[in-house]
Amino acid sequence: MKKQWFGNVRGDILSGMTVALALIPEAIAFGIVIKRESNT
Repeated sequence: MKKQWFGNVRGDILSGMTVALALIPEAIAFGIVIKRESNT
């Protein structure tokens, strides 16, 4: 059971970092949109 969970730690960390980096521009864009809407 543990071997299934920890079998590919390097790949899991790499994919997690990739997803996190991909979400950064989306979060910035949402922040800009919300800031513009709150100014009006």
